Amino acid sequence: MIRPAIASAAALGIATALAVPAFAAGPTISVSPSTARAGTTVRVHGVAPGCGRGSQVTLISRAFVHVHDFAGLPAVFATVGSRSAYSVHTRIPASRSAGRYSITGRCGGGNLGVVARLRVLAASTTRACGDVVVRFGPEASGGAHAIRATNVSCTTARTVSRSCVSGHRTAGWTYRSVRGRYIITSGRRRITYIAVAGGGCL
Repeated sequence: MIRPAIASAAALGIATALAVPAFAAGPTISVSPSTARAGTTVRVHGVAPGCGRGSQVTLISRAFVHVHDFAGLPAVFATVGSRSAYSVHTRIPASRSAGRYSITGRCGGGNLGVVARLRVLAASTTRACGDVVVRFGPEASGGAHAIRATNVSCTTARTVSRSCVSGHRTAGWTYRSVRGRYIITSGRRRITYIAVAGGGCL
């Protein structure tokens, strides 16, 4: 039979063990998504125990836009809220080089002591490439209207679109149609256009 005093001590020990992680939890920095294309927005968030509500967290990374800085490095600021949590959204400059970047933080004059990692991919380049007309005979023609090209030159986009309007597919490209818009892809390359007079290759 367990004596009441021993049982109480055991219960207290368990309660203490369960309570320790909550008080021992340290600061964190997270970035969502952890892989992002240059020119897109990410969320940097975490907790900063020991920084009172309303305090400012300085988040530092070479990946950030250089509007503000800390020690010459780009920085963004977040405000500590309830339960020591902070969060801020920031846009990665479209000109930022692809690579892996670290994110560190400071609050109350000291380092948070943790690091988040962000992988930046090269920015997508999308451009408008005009229209093409294909004549099938003296009385018939078709066309591709509002051609847009992503990660591919306009010359290639117009060539592939013209071939599609003519009823032919270009090797290495995948074709589909969504609500009247043709979508042609090859890896990260993407061409879209609106068919005119039935100009399509599906």
